[in-house]
Amino acid sequence: ALLGKDLRRDFADAEERTDAKLEKLGTELRHEIGDLRKDMEAKFAGVDARFASMETRFDAKLDRLALQLTTRLGGLVVGSLTVLSIIFALISKFMH
Repeated sequence: ALLGKDLRRDFADAEERTDAKLEKLGTELRHEIGDLRKDMEAKFAGVDARFASMETRFDAKLDRLALQLTTRLGGLVVGSLTVLSIIFALISKFMH
């Protein structure tokens, strides 16, 4: 019976030590997960900032291209109207 009590006490002590170690490991793991989460947020914040910068540059390029296209189309319209007015002037000159 004495051996059984000693064995139960040893088992209880081992169980307490195991529980304490598991609790400590759990706490360390939670801290590691928190640190990893912060690292990932920092990395994604950098990615978001780069995309925002790229988007700004892309928008500026699109605006410049739209302005160039508008200018060229405007030039084509003016040129076309000029040619048409010359043609009409010539036609009206020959008709009179």
